[in-house]
Amino acid sequence: MTRYRVAVHIVPRKGVLDPQGKAVADALH
Repeated sequence: MTRYRVAVHIVPRKGVLDPQGKAVADALH
């Protein structure tokens, strides 16, 4: 679960603009 938490914190800021980050955010949500 630690990896998911870290990704959640990194994805929202820098990943939001990236297609990869967006896909990850959607998968987590």
